[in-house]
Amino acid sequence: MVSAKKENGSPLARLVLFIVCLALAGSCLAGAGYFVFELPKHASADYPPTNYGQLCTVYPNAFAVYWDLFWHPKSGCVYSEDNEGDFIIYQVCCPK
Repeated sequence: MVSAKKENGSPLARLVLFIVCLALAGSCLAGAGYFVFELPKHASADYPPTNYGQLCTVYPNAFAVYWDLFWHPKSGCVYSEDNEGDFIIYQVCCPK
């Protein structure tokens, strides 16, 4: 007598199916974590940043600031130096 035997598929097909299911489960968990933890933080930040409406560029030294402003003149830009402890931040903020 010939008995009907059910095939479960090849081991490689089962491995691929397991990996796909694991990826879907991980994506669902990551999406839920985003909506539960990250999205409320972004929604509660209703204030604009301090440089809202400006495009600021930070330079490594004052020479780089003058070099860039000489070769690429911009109108309405404000140059500033901020002393942050052991180093100085040179930046130019221009209106967008």
